[in-house]
Amino acid sequence: MELENIVNSTLEDHEERISDIELELGKIEERLQQLQEQINNLAISTNEAIIRLVKLIQQQKELIPKDILVW
Repeated sequence: MELENIVNSTLEDHEERISDIELELGKIEERLQQLQEQINNLAISTNEAIIRLVKLIQQQKELIPKDILVW
């Protein structure tokens, strides 16, 4: 009977630990999702900034007389 109690107790401990790990895993997955969203937003912002910069460069090139441009 004592061995059965030990086995049951150990099994309960393992089940509780598995439950704790699953909870932590859920938190980690949620945080990863948040980070992925932040990365995506940063990529979008960066792309938009690059596009604005290219447009500004093009506008400035248009203001320079053509005979001065060497590139």
